[in-house]
Amino acid sequence: MAAPAGQPLILTRTRVVILQHVLEQTERSNTGRHAAAVLAALELRVFGARGVPLRVDDLDGAWLLWPGEPPPDAATPRPSTLVVLDGSWSQARRMMQRVPQLHALRRWSLPAPAGRPA
Repeated sequence: MAAPAGQPLILTRTRVVILQHVLEQTERSNTGRHAAAVLAALELRVFGARGVPLRVDDLDGAWLLWPGEPPPDAATPRPSTLVVLDGSWSQARRMMQRVPQLHALRRWSLPAPAGRPA
């Protein structure tokens, strides 16, 4: 998907792989579609499509964006690939349960917004 007219794609050093639950594809708030429209190094993959296996064989060494993890040490090198699950919380948990390769990935959490508990 190309960037919206007049807006250049955003270049990042980190490759982003969004694993999108199949039911998210029809949502107006489709985060994966919006992100793919503006990030150059983003690949959108669909989880749960009938007859279409989810490709995860190239995620060795990737990090998984997942809440509740302690922040990495400042000296920790940043990930070259970040995996993001796109779906409701129950859909994301289901993806975690059904894709065992995700369990091996190191986890990355974003800090809580200022004024909100972690």
